[in-house]
Amino acid sequence: MDHKEHTLEEQELIEYIYRDGKQVLIVKPLNFYKTLPDQIGDYIIEQINIYIQELRKLEVSEDREHRLAIVVFKDDGASEKKKRGREIKNVVLGPILASFELPHFCYDSKINIERILAVPPKKCENYGKDIDITPVADRRFSVIERANNWKIQLRKREDNRIDINATHLPSNKQFRSKPEVANFILYEAHLKPKSKEKKFTENSSGCDVKGSTSKKRKNERKQHEYDGMD
Repeated sequence: MDHKEHTLEEQELIEYIYRDGKQVLIVKPLNFYKTLPDQIGDYIIEQINIYIQELRKLEVSEDREHRLAIVVFKDDGASEKKKRGREIKNVVLGPILASFELPHFCYDSKINIERILAVPPKKCENYGKDIDITPVADRRFSVIERANNWKIQLRKREDNRIDINATHLPSNKQFRSKPEVANFILYEAHLKPKSKEKKFTENSSGCDVKGSTSKKRKNERKQHEYDGMD
């Protein structure tokens, strides 16, 4: 069987391998399916990647107008390094104003994308975990409104790591990752705040040891004194 015997479309679905000297035909599965929310989320993240590339071009741009979009500022949070006499500077690239395009089916009245996005996903592996999905009755914006009117900027740290900062201007909500932006556009979702119990566990890990040890020693001393009286 030769590649030329198939149409171009068929050739894209076919791979050949040789096993034990024989040509074996492998056909890629045709039943791969992405849900509509997954398609929207992937489409949004693809566009964010394009905006990030455009912002990073500002670093090397010779265009004076574009260079004006770069701001260098001191990082007030880096107090530990400042004490050592080092001045920490981060570079902000941008911001730029942007609106995200949605897949064509979002504008098809027969599909009713708002109804589809009203049902929360069972799992959120694709676009992050620990999110709060706003109930439909409490949502302030439609999916189209959530996709429009964004301000995006990058923050480049001294170690060359890049942080994204995206603000949905109508709601003034800020997001610091691509999955957060996708989740907001899909479900008007936000990151869950850390529970008080979790914060207490993180902050007090190891803090109770001294108290419990001291109490234990005190009890042991009392027991020793009591035994000495016998």
